[in-house]
Order: sequence, then C-alpha cells, then structure tokens
Amino acid sequence: MKKRLLCVVLAMTMLVSLAGCGAKKEESTSTTESSVDSEETKVAEEGALSHAEAAIQARKESGEMPTISMAFFSFTGPTEGAERVNALMSAHLEETLGIKLEVMNYELGNYAQQIQLGFASEDAPDLMSTSLIGLSNCIGNGYFYDLEADGLLENYGAGIIETVGMDAIETCRVDGTLYAIPNMKEMANGLGGVFIRKERLDAIGYDYETAIKDSQKKAKAEGRFILDDTVFTDYEGMTEVLALFKAAYPDKGIISPSTAAEDHMVPVDLLGGDPFGILDYETGELKVENLFTNEKWLEYLRWVRQLNLDGYISADSLTNETAASTRIDAFEIVCGMSNSKPGQAASTGGGPSVLFQMEDYYSASDSINDMPWGISSKTEDPVAAMQVLNALFTDAELSRLLCWGEEGVEYNLTEDGRLELVDAPAYDMNVEWEMPNQMIAGVLSVQSANLWEQYEQMNEAAVKSAASGFLFDNSGVQNEYIALTNVWQEYKMQLMLGFVDPDEVTPELVKKLEKAGLDKYMEEKQRQLDEWAAANGK
Repeated sequence: MKKRLLCVVLAMTMLVSLAGCGAKKEESTSTTESSVDSEETKVAEEGALSHAEAAIQARKESGEMPTISMAFFSFTGPTEGAERVNALMSAHLEETLGIKLEVMNYELGNYAQQIQLGFASEDAPDLMSTSLIGLSNCIGNGYFYDLEADGLLENYGAGIIETVGMDAIETCRVDGTLYAIPNMKEMANGLGGVFIRKERLDAIGYDYETAIKDSQKKAKAEGRFILDDTVFTDYEGMTEVLALFKAAYPDKGIISPSTAAEDHMVPVDLLGGDPFGILDYETGELKVENLFTNEKWLEYLRWVRQLNLDGYISADSLTNETAASTRIDAFEIVCGMSNSKPGQAASTGGGPSVLFQMEDYYSASDSINDMPWGISSKTEDPVAAMQVLNALFTDAELSRLLCWGEEGVEYNLTEDGRLELVDAPAYDMNVEWEMPNQMIAGVLSVQSANLWEQYEQMNEAAVKSAASGFLFDNSGVQNEYIALTNVWQEYKMQLMLGFVDPDEVTPELVKKLEKAGLDKYMEEKQRQLDEWAAANGK
C-alpha cells in the first residue's frame, strides 16, 4: 500500500484518539477477499496444485501483482543503499511469488509512533515486526490478523511451520488465537555489556588479549559459558577501563549508556516486554515486582549517574538526535552499551571489538516470542502477506538481501561461504537479529563458522526465567499501559543517561506511576501469571 504524508494536525488527532480509547480487543478478521478465488481453491483441493501454488499461478496468469508492505526499525532508518536493495527484493518476489514488496523502514526512535499512526489511518503495513512495541501491545491494539483463519498458515505458510516448529509458534497464541510467528534468533542474551573496538583499546595500551585469556580461564574453571572476545567485569572494573580513555581523550564523550537499560543491562525479566512489573531472575519466584524500586536497577542507575558526574557521558546526550552507533563510528564517543550474543563482538561498534560483560546470560519469559512478526489486521490480501512472510523465513536469497544487501556491492563471499563486508557498505542496517530468519542469511567472515552452534550453547547455559513461555495480554489494562508509558517517558532518558540522581527522582517517579495505575497493572500481570503457572504445573 502506498505511503501517504500525514499532516501534523491529523497526526496529533490520531495520537489523542488512540490514547483515549478503551482496551477492547479488536477481532483479527479481514473484510476483504483472499487473492485466491473459489475456482482456484477448488483446483487446489482437487490436487492439481497446492493452495500456495494456485495463488502464485493465478497472480502470474492475471498479470496483477499485489503489493505487500513490511515494516521494521533500524537504528538510523533507511541507509544510502536501501532503495536499490529494496528494489532487488521486490524483483525477487515478483519472480517467485508474483508479489511486489514495499519496505517501510523507520528509525528506532519513532518506529512505534509510525506504526500507531499507520493503524489510525489507511497506511498500516501488511507485515510488521513487534520489536519495540511488544506482542501484547500489538494484540491489545488489534493490530494483528488471526494467522489460522481459513487455513492461512497451514495452506500458505508450510515453510514457516517446518522452519520455526509448532512448539515455538505456539508461544504467540493468546486465548486460542495465533497472532504472530517468532523470528529465528538467540533465545538468551548476556546482560550488562559494553563494546569497545580493539583498535581503540590498542591506542590506549590496554592489553585486552591477556584480559580475555584470564576471563576464559576463570570461566572454564567455574564451568561457565563465555562468548569469544569477552572480559567478565563489574561496575568498578568497567569504570577503570573507561578512566583510561578519559585520561587519553579528556575532551571526548567516552560512553553512550543504553536507552533500553531495563532490558539490556540488569538481570530482570520484563514480563510482557514492558517495565511495569518484572521478575527477579535470582529469586526464581513467580512474584511480580516493581522494577523502579529494584535494588539491581537502582545500583545500575547510580553507576550511570556517577559516570555522568565524572564527565564520561557527553553533555549533549539528551538533545543530540544522532544515533549512538553513528557517533561511535565517527569517534565522537568511544563506546556504547548493549546486551550480547555470539558473534556480536566481531561486528558491533563498527569493527572488531571486545565485550566487557558485567552480568550473566539470561533467557527471559519472552525470549522466544519477544520480537515476532505478524500480519496486519488491515491487510487487503492476507494470502499474499502470508506467502511473503513464508518466503522471509525460508528463502535464503531474500533473507540475505534483507539482512546484508547485494553481493558484490555490500559484501563478497569467502571461499568457505561466509560474507566479507566491504568498507562502509551503502546498505548497512545492523538489525539482522530483528528479521524473520537471519540464520539462512549467512555468517560474516569476522564471525565464527560455527556461530549457530554457539547460539545453542549460550541458550543452554543461560539462567532461565521461572516464567519461560508466559505471554502477558495487556488488552484489559491498555488505558493504564498508556498512562504508565507517558509517565515513564517523562523520566526515562534523564535517568538512563545519568542526568538526574536516581535516589532523588525515583520516589517522585514511583508516586506518579502509582497514580497512573501501576498497582492495577502489576496485579493483572500477577493474576495472569498465577493462572499460567497453575495451568502449566509451575
């Protein structure tokens, strides 16, 4: 569907309307006809062609190709080579499925708002990633189509079932309805990571090779899993490394704190993908707690606050809209924070890096379904949308274009089949983990050839959430969610970047959150968690 520019007045009207709407969950049904008419379905049922083959043949014979749009975010939005690569993906799908593709790539900071505006108008995507929005919120807002309506997944998504497996797919079912498909990725993460390029560590004389060997040796002795190029440390040890950079570059910003710290930096499980009610991994209890008074959370914020006071964080961090990754590449700042996974140190931060990790490896309740892909409830052609989604999970050529760009332009293949990126590739998304199936897109030359085996090892070693597999449905508390989000947004960036004292601000924040309905929201999480636990023998 074609994009249309929305005027500012209309956009604001939509946001106000959405914020004031109730929490009634919309039915995920389509009022439009499928792209396969009854006669073609009859032919398929008689065995001449499968339903999927009949749909493709019908499009090619008619010469009419529907356009399916897919939406996702990247850190900077579309890069220079995006238009060229998007055209290649569309041409590939036109040849294989008789479908045109439109890519709606939004910058990280406004992705959720653009999706919200799209559903409030007629510009909603046909396919979308739930990343940054959350599956529960997508369901609560009526964004998604029932993937099993009229045999949709069974008839047109057989490759998805084979690739992902029904056990994983079932984690996206709520109240009997299947809303999304988990993407193929890691099922755990290392938390509390700081990535620093090796060349920058070399420049200050830091002996990271010895530090890595010491961490590897210690991890082996303790029977712990550890990623390649990793140094286990803590807040004190990390500050000591950053101090070396501060001494070498006194006028430069040293580190960009994570703006998703509640998810990336502290060992808590964000039930439902939002911070309004968490589980503490270490207790192992199915008890919903308040993140904002959690001691681990406050300890992290205190550390960031001290970094800010000591001049490690750029003074313009609150107002500078340039992505942290871009500023790191330009050496405006030295490094950034993130969670971690196998192969990430080889490519994060613009070049081979060392990961300094301050927490362990954890698998959250939604590690399987934390960023699945769904079909829009507003799609005009659910069959075509499902066939594109199926291709994104099964077609290696399509996935490689989406994740890495064009061969011979963005990358070249090595003798062993890995991808060697060119310097400064024009198509440079760095969000392959968000895509439906990065595992068929290839492995970078700087990454281990057995990368996916390392994923399995990390998944196995990670501390598992006591609520693994639980999916929170917030459709009954949508008004509270909106109110809580608005309050959190008032304080989030100042706390995350260390511009305010967490011990002074937290009481005020908690009071406002409670007024906005935090207790009710957490009670609903606990109620659903208790029901889930009883049903699953926990």
